[in-house]
Amino acid sequence: MPDKNTAQPVLLWTNNHGYLQAWKSRPIKRDYDHILKTLLTNYLQAYNINRRCMWHLLMIKVYRML
Repeated sequence: MPDKNTAQPVLLWTNNHGYLQAWKSRPIKRDYDHILKTLLTNYLQAYNINRRCMWHLLMIKVYRML
């Protein structure tokens, strides 16, 4: 029973991100790790880009105010 309880949130999480089909068709840990890794890298890349853009916008605003 504890296995079922631990697996449920993972399935819910994957379902939210649209990876439930991949999880069902290939229940292999390596593939799941790969999905997690790609998700993480995509998120980090988006975060870095957004942070850089925000910094540039801030600098432009400050420059215009002077």
